[in-house]
Amino acid sequence: TLPPLNALLVQDNAPLALLKQAAEQVGGAAIPCMLMVLGANMRPKPVTGDQTDRTGGLKDVGGWPVVIAVLLIRLLLLPVVGVLLVRAATVLELIPSDPL
Repeated sequence: TLPPLNALLVQDNAPLALLKQAAEQVGGAAIPCMLMVLGANMRPKPVTGDQTDRTGGLKDVGGWPVVIAVLLIRLLLLPVVGVLLVRAATVLELIPSDPL
């Protein structure tokens, strides 16, 4: 750790503790905001011009296969990749093997 930054941001009477708290709150809201943007991007898009389809003017952007693919990637593939990266970094001694 860096003692000067620790004294400014983390300790009980730190003068810039408010900045740390603000960064934590913004960071906590980032994931739900990204999920809302992802959901908005997956909704059907309006069709322009004289294009028509069975949805009555809305073009399908993938439907359930896209939702299932996103869920599988986010909930299965990314955690496995993360665990493998941490194990590889531990074997290569890029990070210490002690968890704490």
